[in-house]
Amino acid sequence: MIGVVRTSAIGLLPRAVSRIVANHPDLRVRVAVGNSEDMVRDVQAGRLDAAIIAENSVSSRDLDWSPFIREPLFLIAPPGTQISDVRSALRTLPFIRFRSSVPLARLIETELGRMNIQITDVAEMDTIASVTACVENGLGISVVPRIAAVEARTDLVMLPFGEPTVFRQIGLLQRLNSPRHALITELHQHLAFVSGEYGIA
Repeated sequence: MIGVVRTSAIGLLPRAVSRIVANHPDLRVRVAVGNSEDMVRDVQAGRLDAAIIAENSVSSRDLDWSPFIREPLFLIAPPGTQISDVRSALRTLPFIRFRSSVPLARLIETELGRMNIQITDVAEMDTIASVTACVENGLGISVVPRIAAVEARTDLVMLPFGEPTVFRQIGLLQRLNSPRHALITELHQHLAFVSGEYGIA
């Protein structure tokens, strides 16, 4: 069984699974969705064979985390918004934050703190999908990984976020002594492939 956090990378999993099943027709894959902390515990306990989670979510020596995608973060704004740079957008437009418990929030908040800009919060959300939906519906601006921005249902205005651009990594977590190590390694290769130019082999 594979665990996956509610992240924009969840959209890559079906493509990777279809590739591995093509090589192993008898393989049956089950997917569980949850939060990072639960996924780590479930992999450690053997309830999950592997989990797709963000960096900085793992601190155990019994586990191996291998990144398969490193993608840039983008400031996103509702379609038609007239903005030319990130700093002016952050100063003048309402901002939708991630809850502090979301791993991605730490990356974004660190860079916002470094930029030292006064921001006006309008909402706080706990998933990338909900943040993107708020922006699509004109509530304000936010920062999300590239894959979430380009796969949005509307043509969002996008600007690279950070000075320099901030990247986030998502990886595949497994036990060091996993009996399914070979299959999980193959899944990692497929995930990196379907991640395109941002994939990490």
